Amino acid sequence: MHIDAIDKFESFSTLKRDWDSVYRADPEAQFFLSWTWMSSWLSVIGRQNRWVILAAKLHADSSTYVAFFPLRFRVKTNQSNGRSYQEIAMAGNRGADYTGFICVPVFQNDAIKAFAECLKQLGWKILNLEFICASDQRIRFLLRQFPRQKFHIREVEDTNEIDNVNLCRCPYVKLPSDWDSYLDDELSANCRQKIRRLMKKIGSSTEFRITHTTEETFDLDLSILLEFWALKWGGRKGERLDTIRKIYRTMLMHCFTRDSLFLPVLWKGEVPLGALALLIDAEKRSLLFYVGGRDATVKSPPPGVVLHAYSIRYAIHRGFTTYDFLRGNEPYKYSFCNEERRIRHIIVVDRNAEGRLGSTISVMEANNSLSSGDVTGARAPLSSRS
Repeated sequence: MHIDAIDKFESFSTLKRDWDSVYRADPEAQFFLSWTWMSSWLSVIGRQNRWVILAAKLHADSSTYVAFFPLRFRVKTNQSNGRSYQEIAMAGNRGADYTGFICVPVFQNDAIKAFAECLKQLGWKILNLEFICASDQRIRFLLRQFPRQKFHIREVEDTNEIDNVNLCRCPYVKLPSDWDSYLDDELSANCRQKIRRLMKKIGSSTEFRITHTTEETFDLDLSILLEFWALKWGGRKGERLDTIRKIYRTMLMHCFTRDSLFLPVLWKGEVPLGALALLIDAEKRSLLFYVGGRDATVKSPPPGVVLHAYSIRYAIHRGFTTYDFLRGNEPYKYSFCNEERRIRHIIVVDRNAEGRLGSTISVMEANNSLSSGDVTGARAPLSSRS
């Protein structure tokens, strides 16, 4: 297995055909590893951060890649001795809820071995596998490549202490083929009655309406959403607020231009009450709740409940198979679903790399080859989105 290290956006742009092919083939692939998301995200973070895509192919002369591992470099300082060291993190952080790698399943083990061998050459002290969304089988096999005699491995349970929200627990619902089956099979009796009543009220009302964003309304709709979000979370985000809003605006605009955004807005007359931004994964038939905002003073009808119920119905009617609430086990999410996936935050420390600062990717001529240009480098999580 041969690995190319792609660290220039111009070179990355040539990978789209293979990237899309691998994404389609990989049953563990998820939207934050799609070309739509990753190409947009790398164009954003590349202004201030160094990143690399480890791209695997069967041999050096092959023209087709079979696996991709997006990573990013950070330079950190040891607080105890003031020495700098290099950390390798997942490229998607901190804009993506899920991170990981994609591969054609038949080449999975060979690709993982090759990725690990290349990673060991990059001069890092810490490999930060934060919010990695992959099967236990894949993760076990990856970690097996870092023997405990040379590497210390620990797992972190990311919990927001203020709200006691576990960011590694991610509720979702597998959608049936019709709305009534969802109501009957997935919801409690009380929740089912509540949602039926709310949907009937909104559907028959001349006072309330729900709109879908268009080219003409996108700027206004997104501004409504972000203003509501900032009203609730601005105090907690502090000086990071403007940066987070810019990230949201940029990424959601990219998704909208690629037909990968569903943004419904609930109105009372001409007054907005709430909005959701949901990411559309057409390939995996999934709708993912990314960020929401609402007028917290409005209790009837409750904007968040109405918009999620409406969006789930929208997803079912269009043949989606999953509605994903993404990171965080906030209680309200479980009124709509009863399943969850666990993502993981694993930290690998090179026991022999104390204080070492790697600066380049070397070229390896061995069983696993690595070719590259020079790679050097250095959110709080964008959680609390509803």
